[in-house]
Amino acid sequence: MVKKTCKGCGAKCCRYIATEIDKPESKKDYQDIVWYLLHENVWIFIEEGKWYIQFNTDCKKLDENSKCSIYEKRPKICRDLDIESCERYGDGEAYDFLFKEPEEFIDYLKKKGKDTENLEIK
Repeated sequence: MVKKTCKGCGAKCCRYIATEIDKPESKKDYQDIVWYLLHENVWIFIEEGKWYIQFNTDCKKLDENSKCSIYEKRPKICRDLDIESCERYGDGEAYDFLFKEPEEFIDYLKKKGKDTENLEIK
């Protein structure tokens, strides 16, 4: 059995922050998602039915070799990360759906039969 380590991964988990958001259910919610996606380095994803907003931004404590410069004193959330749930070692896609651009989200809504009037970005 190969031991799973962070070595060589490029610090994937240290290059973004993601937090759960409410599932969008109204036209206002859809407009909010479009607005989020108009911002640089912001993505929305769905994983196991839950919705998340992801801010793609490196941790300030990564060194030039993509290693944690405060490893022994790193925050609890970092210490608690289970390597078995790491996207580097996971099976399949990391997301059920991933939206990087407003148009991707609008297309998703259309496929779901949702009202997208006034959501188009031109």
